[in-house]
Amino acid sequence: MKWQPRFVILFFLALIVGVPVVMNRVVRLTGSSTGMTGPGEKLTILTPHGEQIRYEFGRAFNLWRQQQGRTLVQLDWRASGGTSDLRRLVFDQFNAKISQGREDEGIESDLFFGGGAYEHGRLARGITTYRDGQTVSIPLSVPVQMPQGLLEQVYPQPNIGSEPLYDPQLRWLGVVLSSFGIVYNRDTLRGLGLDTPRQWSDLVDGRYLRWVALADPAHSGSIAATYNAILRREGWDEGWKLLRRVFANARYFTSSASKVP
Repeated sequence: MKWQPRFVILFFLALIVGVPVVMNRVVRLTGSSTGMTGPGEKLTILTPHGEQIRYEFGRAFNLWRQQQGRTLVQLDWRASGGTSDLRRLVFDQFNAKISQGREDEGIESDLFFGGGAYEHGRLARGITTYRDGQTVSIPLSVPVQMPQGLLEQVYPQPNIGSEPLYDPQLRWLGVVLSSFGIVYNRDTLRGLGLDTPRQWSDLVDGRYLRWVALADPAHSGSIAATYNAILRREGWDEGWKLLRRVFANARYFTSSASKVP
């Protein structure tokens, strides 16, 4: 019959669209994204992190809750871009609420997990708007309530180098110490006659032309933190001279630092 090929195409199209939706529903119901099952409250989290990091943190968090005699939490991860993309999403959602005078309702997300001091500082400063003839500043994050003495126990000092570990008003807290580096291919370097890159200034060598892959700081919070660290260390003028020469060797700029390796 003539309609059979069309029916087959529609069937497979429905299957392709339907399976991810069904699987997402299963994850939400069973909590399998955390490696554990059971009832509990739901926590919606915005994050730029990949599945491995989400799994390990979700599993460890629910194991800790079990040890405390608490119910498991269903973690609903929302990973739809880099840190900067997610930050803009939060701003857009709050702007829509503010325009309706409903910002006290908040948005659908409970936590923003990922990024560094810059991105979370932007969220803490919030949105400035005009209302009833006055300038009003509306922060987009809520201070964390911590037991007396716990902050000093967790953070013996407020900074590491020049990087703050938490917001003075506790609107964000650093929970992971990460290092940034250069991922390289030994065979490629050998073919190009290059030594192992030890620092960013090594990447200005003209032999790296179109062999460097970088991330866009407008999307990736981790690479924005990296560029910011270079500018602080080298100074504004010298730092930009260095970065521009590295950028000139780049083959492309990806939307997420994790896509580079």
